[in-house]
Amino acid sequence: MSSSFALNGYNRGSGMGEYLCIGDYICLYCEETEGYVYSYQSSSANNGLCIYTNQDRNRPLNIPNAHAVVFQVCIQNRYKLNKKYRKWQALSAAEGSESGIKVMLNQAKLAAEAENKDNMAEQKRQHGKRVRYGEIVQLKHLFTRKFVHMSTTHTSKKDKNNMRVSLHEFNAKNAQFRILPRYKVKSEGEVVQLYDQIVFESVKSPGHYFHSSEPYQIDRFSVGAEVNLGVERSSFTLIGSFRDTPEQEKFVRGGSFIRLFHKELEAYLVGEGLFDEVVTEDVHFRLRAIDQHRPKSLSPSTSGLTYWQIEAEHSILDGDVLRWEQQIRLRHGLTRQYLCIDSKMEVSLLPDSTDPRTVFRLHSVLKERDEIQYESYARIEHMLTGCWLHALKDEDYKKHQYEDGDNEKSMQGLRWDGAEVRKVSASSESIYDDAYTIQRVEPRDIDNFNYVAGMVPFLFNLIQDRKSASQLNARKTHSIITSLKEVKDFMLPEGLPDKDRQKLMRNLRVIDLLVKLLQCPLTSGEEESHLIRVFKEAYDVLHAYMIGKSRKNALYFAKYIDFFQTQFTQKGGIGLNVAQMIVELIRDKRKIVDRITKSHIDIFIQLLRQNQNFRFLDLLQVLCVCDGVAIPNNQTYIVQQWLRSYKDSVYLMDRGQNINKRPNIVYTSTDGGTSWTALHLFVDPLCPEYDEDKYHFLLHQLELLKAFCYGRNDFAIHVITREFGYVTWEDAFLCIQADLLPDAIRARFTELIIGLFVDVGNNYSVLDNPNICFVYDYVGSKDSDREQSQYEKPGTATVDGEVVKDLVTIFPVLRDWMADFLSSNCTMTATLIGHNLLIEQVLRLLHHLVKFGYYMDLDDVRLLLPPLLSLLDGRHDVPFPKDKGKGYSKEGNKAVQHYKTTGRFEKSLETEAIVNAKFQAMEVLDLLLTFQRNLRLKVFVARFKVTEQIAIKKKSQTVLEPLLYETFDPSEQTKKSLKKQKVVLRELREMFHGSAIFIIESTTAILMDLSNYKYDKMVVKSLDILNKMYSSENDMFRLAQQALVLQTHDSARVHREVQRSLPTLRRLARQKLNDQQVQLMSEVLDELAEFCHLPKTPEEPHHMNQNIMISHGTV
Repeated sequence: MSSSFALNGYNRGSGMGEYLCIGDYICLYCEETEGYVYSYQSSSANNGLCIYTNQDRNRPLNIPNAHAVVFQVCIQNRYKLNKKYRKWQALSAAEGSESGIKVMLNQAKLAAEAENKDNMAEQKRQHGKRVRYGEIVQLKHLFTRKFVHMSTTHTSKKDKNNMRVSLHEFNAKNAQFRILPRYKVKSEGEVVQLYDQIVFESVKSPGHYFHSSEPYQIDRFSVGAEVNLGVERSSFTLIGSFRDTPEQEKFVRGGSFIRLFHKELEAYLVGEGLFDEVVTEDVHFRLRAIDQHRPKSLSPSTSGLTYWQIEAEHSILDGDVLRWEQQIRLRHGLTRQYLCIDSKMEVSLLPDSTDPRTVFRLHSVLKERDEIQYESYARIEHMLTGCWLHALKDEDYKKHQYEDGDNEKSMQGLRWDGAEVRKVSASSESIYDDAYTIQRVEPRDIDNFNYVAGMVPFLFNLIQDRKSASQLNARKTHSIITSLKEVKDFMLPEGLPDKDRQKLMRNLRVIDLLVKLLQCPLTSGEEESHLIRVFKEAYDVLHAYMIGKSRKNALYFAKYIDFFQTQFTQKGGIGLNVAQMIVELIRDKRKIVDRITKSHIDIFIQLLRQNQNFRFLDLLQVLCVCDGVAIPNNQTYIVQQWLRSYKDSVYLMDRGQNINKRPNIVYTSTDGGTSWTALHLFVDPLCPEYDEDKYHFLLHQLELLKAFCYGRNDFAIHVITREFGYVTWEDAFLCIQADLLPDAIRARFTELIIGLFVDVGNNYSVLDNPNICFVYDYVGSKDSDREQSQYEKPGTATVDGEVVKDLVTIFPVLRDWMADFLSSNCTMTATLIGHNLLIEQVLRLLHHLVKFGYYMDLDDVRLLLPPLLSLLDGRHDVPFPKDKGKGYSKEGNKAVQHYKTTGRFEKSLETEAIVNAKFQAMEVLDLLLTFQRNLRLKVFVARFKVTEQIAIKKKSQTVLEPLLYETFDPSEQTKKSLKKQKVVLRELREMFHGSAIFIIESTTAILMDLSNYKYDKMVVKSLDILNKMYSSENDMFRLAQQALVLQTHDSARVHREVQRSLPTLRRLARQKLNDQQVQLMSEVLDELAEFCHLPKTPEEPHHMNQNIMISHGTV
């Protein structure tokens, strides 16, 4: 055979040559069934290999994606260390996270990673080596990225005497096969050539070969043969697709996924719909303008709408590098239909790959080489008509889904996608502007897309089974639930939501298919329990889709909310899964919250009364606070309709001395006060009184009470603490002190103390906004703090005539407890997630107290710093606690060392708890830096007041007196001036040193270490504080230049009035207002407006008052 020969009807001399090599991508054509081996399903429950029937070898039809029939030839990989790691993972999942298991799991993980690296290095080393008969290879499927395995435990679905062949992600001996010639004209040791007929023998089970079954109905939509393993052998012809080389990675191949980005319009060519179902939106342009202020827009889109698969015209199997002006087809990834221009010059999608109207050519705008390179510019010519793909820049494309004209205020009328769209057309002339960037789709994004696309056939079959009332047994149910769990885990890698993967669930309409499944009736009889389990798992998948802050995900799904409201009462506990999903749908989505009516809330309250489950508490909670903004109307309505009306469905709490029980122990009652249980027993899993559902209900009730009072809802605070006494100060403080209680419960009570007793009344931030107005009479006096910070004692606001608990009286107790707590918790342990939550909440409490001016004493602040900086220092953290009385073992020490060097920076649920606590500590540190700056500014102004007073009395000249006069020139270079400047600088340095609260070197080292965590907020915050710390002196001088010293009584009065009004204004500006708050805000604004002009002459501005308001940050 010559070195240049025809494959699939085209010349392949420059591509793969004639020999099979390691790393080649090939297709396997079965001679018996006359079809290609394929798999286009992703789930482990549907991972068999099938074979098409009656296909043309050179131009096969009905292939949904070229990747489905392509396999990579890999070397024999090592697998034992990965197998050991999987065993430890299973043991860890079954027995929990004991420190011993944790250590072994960590070691096994490192060993498995090293083995994977070795396998990759060996694959790279042997890449391009010719394969010989008798050698052992592995086959890796391109679509699923899984290896072909044979099973020693499962039989074939079709031929019961044969063993099953399937796809799995891991390496194993089961995945190793010996490549042998079909006919004796070739023998072992000879080089394998493309087009040879070969057989695969299992290494695990010698004498057993790949075998093709008879064609049969594989599922509802496909007919084909099954690949299994038996003593009979089937022969396969090796058809080459492509050989990958590093230097060719920058070129576009047949079968590659690309995006077409119109450079002038800044828009992607897109379509919408789903293969085998419907095209919902024809081809159009979707604008995505690049904006420097939106970092997201600088990266290419990860939406499946924009993906196109480029195919060589002569064969879908040709994976060789494509060239300019070569005939190609463009296949849309979602719909699997081809771009087409018809005789009317209309651009659309067609399913038929043989239609000549689907053939195009790419022309280079700046042709530098023959091969098509990624990120190059192209114009797209239609072969049949000679027309060019053209963007209509001024003609909007009308989306079919928005044509119904539903009311924008209803759930159905919600527009989830606000992107601008334009029409696409064909132009008889090549227009200069119509240049498209051929963007590469990253391999990670292709794998994600293929995974979700591979789940769609499974859902199609499941829905069809339900419609035809196919019998559901335990085995089928298990395989369905396994597949649904895999979809859920796919969206939550490492337990954290992945927005790009969730987006693909929307793009490929998996969400709509799941809703279709859930709309199937729940049949009674034997299979009812199976169907309930399937429905619950489907709701869990939808719940995973909702987790995170994606506005589009929620708005897209909101149209189904009316259907789901009818599902709360479904039998088998399905209603709880519905509630859990709707909670995530509503959470932090203002457009949806605003459409929830009082009648909806009444339904939720009745559901809570009928079924005391924490998920219904969560439903109420997400309606009270939305994305950090309080919704006072909802808060007040729920408090009125539930807390005040149905006390019997609320868990009560009280101290022992009030209910004739043991004093200073908090008790709880779940039956309206009839019986009481000590709280530490109620929440202890080892006690007989423990009930998991009741424990979660209490935990979420505390969360809901916090939401009621968020944003200082005085009515809710009064009902909770005074009128009904659901939580009193004594109860809450006893709970945060109680070591008997779990840390997670103590953390909730700490949050409640903030909401009910600290962030209340007239407490306001004295540090968030710099105060640069000083009343001359008070500068340097003991009254300056009171004048400059609090306009009256904190916490003395009144609600309904009753005084709220005065924080001034309880502050010393809180301060001492926090000092003890922080000094005894100077390091953090990753596995103690509950304890880290408690540390975070204690730091939040500290943050509020510092912010509200309760730590105004320099000595108090200096006492705070050592434990705070120790907590922040991640170099002290450990992955798990020491063994009691033993310390760490040798393996434990290795794990601790690895954790300290790299492990603590990686993203995980454990790291997230630590990161949140450290972030809260940095918030406190930030406030203390502000406190230091404000303190310096006060001292600086006071120094000049003293200097001025001495200068007036003309007793003696102070060091700073020359700076009072305009004649002072800081740039003067005479000897006398330099001497004066030196003395002044020494005086200022002493002032800065005396008010310094940080040791710069050690704090810098801690903050630099924090910037290594792989969490954006940690990097941003640590570097921000570093910047603030090193520029603190400059900041103080900048503020000093803008400072106002007020000498007249009128100016001082305006200053005090503005200072009194501003906290209210700032607080109300951040929340959704009810009528009463609108009235209050109007009064404050009217009062401030009065100050802006001279008394009784509105047309004459009062410049001094205006300056005072500007310096307060009113504008």
